[in-house]
Amino acid sequence: ICLCFLQAGEVTRDYTPVSDMAEYSQGRLRLLIRSYPNGLMSRYVADSLKIGGRINVSQPLSTLELPSFSPPSALTVPDANWPPAEKEVFLGCIVGGTGITPVMQLVSSVASAPNCRLHLLFSARTTADLYLKQELATAAQQSEGRIQVWCTTTGESKTGEGHAQSFIGRINSQMISETMSTLQGNRQGSSNTGSAVTKILLCGPEGLMVAAVQLLEQDGHMAENVILLDA
Repeated sequence: ICLCFLQAGEVTRDYTPVSDMAEYSQGRLRLLIRSYPNGLMSRYVADSLKIGGRINVSQPLSTLELPSFSPPSALTVPDANWPPAEKEVFLGCIVGGTGITPVMQLVSSVASAPNCRLHLLFSARTTADLYLKQELATAAQQSEGRIQVWCTTTGESKTGEGHAQSFIGRINSQMISETMSTLQGNRQGSSNTGSAVTKILLCGPEGLMVAAVQLLEQDGHMAENVILLDA
C-alpha cells in the first residue's frame, strides 16, 4: 500500500502491510514503520499523526501471486484463499530488518494451514531490530511445529533471551544448511510438480539478499525456486 500526506508538496511512501487480506477485509490495516531521524514519512507518522488523525492510504496492490509465486499479471488484490488445500507447501524465508513485513503475512497464513510448513531465518543488527518477535513466537506456538524460527544478530555477541534457535553473525553456509536444507523438494534433482510446492523467499537489504542467493546456490538449492521480495 502507499501512504501519502501533504507537506510543502506531496510525500508518498510504499509499505508492505503486516496484516493479511483477512484483516483488511474486516477494515483493519497494520503497518511496521521504522522511524528514521530524517525520514519525512516515518517522522510524520511518529510525531505528527495523532490517534483519530487522517492520512491518505491507497488500495492494496499485489506484489506476489499465490500459489504460483509469480509477479502479478495485473494490479489485483492478493488471494485471500491461499494456501490451496490440495497441495503441501514448504516455504523457506530469509529476511533482514524490516524485510520481515511481507513474510509476516505468510507466517499468519501458515499458522492456520495444516498443509504448510515454514522455516524462517531472521537476521538483524541487534535484538532490538528483531521486529515482531512476539507475533512470530505466537504463530510458531500455534502451528504445532510447522513454523520454525531462527534468529541471528550481526552487531551483538548474543541474541538474547527467548530465542532458543539462534546464531551469531552474518548469514553463512552453516545457517543455510541447518535452516533451509530440510525443506522438501528444493534441492537439485527435486521437482515442484505434483502435490507439493517448495519456495524460498528473500527480503531485506541488498547485501543480505545477494549473499543469501549465493549461499543457497552453493547448498544446492535451485535458482528457479528462490524469490526476491521488496519490503
